Amino acid sequence: MQLRNVERGLTYADIAFIHEALGTDAPAEDEMTQLLADEELRARLLGDSRLFDALLPHDGSLAPVSPRLFFEALLRHAVTELQGAQHTFERTGSVSGERVPVFDAAEVAAFAAQPRILHYLASLLASFTKVHSHTERVWVRRGVVRKVRYSDLDVHSMLRLIQQTEEHERLPLYRRTGDLCLLILGVFPDFAATAQRYPGSGAPRAQSSYRRRLSTEEYETVAAEMYGHAARYDSGEWSTVHRALASRIPDAKKPLNFMAEHYLGFRRDRLFGMGE
Repeated sequence: MQLRNVERGLTYADIAFIHEALGTDAPAEDEMTQLLADEELRARLLGDSRLFDALLPHDGSLAPVSPRLFFEALLRHAVTELQGAQHTFERTGSVSGERVPVFDAAEVAAFAAQPRILHYLASLLASFTKVHSHTERVWVRRGVVRKVRYSDLDVHSMLRLIQQTEEHERLPLYRRTGDLCLLILGVFPDFAATAQRYPGSGAPRAQSSYRRRLSTEEYETVAAEMYGHAARYDSGEWSTVHRALASRIPDAKKPLNFMAEHYLGFRRDRLFGMGE
């Protein structure tokens, strides 16, 4: 199976690491092309449990690979484990973090195993490992441009930037804002779940309307809206992915939840630099 025009993001150093982890010979010169084009070969190599083990050293360090390889391999492993599970967990919304089982693991795994969905989620995660504040040239109206500062890790600033941008320029902002919501829901679910009250004590957070943290439900709503807008504006092959994500945010976040909880642990803050 081939995916046309999809950024699959591996490096030659990644290929060498894969071979070392699997104990095979050095990569052939044409293997990069094969891995970029052949989904079955890629799934077999990147889904190998020996590669997964090599990517998560026992000392807690990060393997010397690209974020794209790291997250795709971990996502593939998460999908495999979910395929053999009976249920996933969902938070009840309480500050205590109580979770209840939901018997949807097979459905979640089937959704995330779709090549386009899996590649999109892996690219999404990799794209947030290096984010900073940016200054963007915004088209306020025809012939008028203004510089606006925003952060890829701040949903409020992204939403403000969308409102300040002419409609025909908004597609990448819709997509990025949806991605940010999904990152928080999937990798940092406690950040959203404790938006209104502090964990442990349950004391309410003092928040301004300008910087108010969103709840889990609000992040899900914003993500669905952003991906819905992206699907309408995107005439390319990612439009089907945006449409699928818009209607299935809970299914999209659960493989990320599983990966973050079972594999990443304290590596989350080192990878993304996002905290309280």
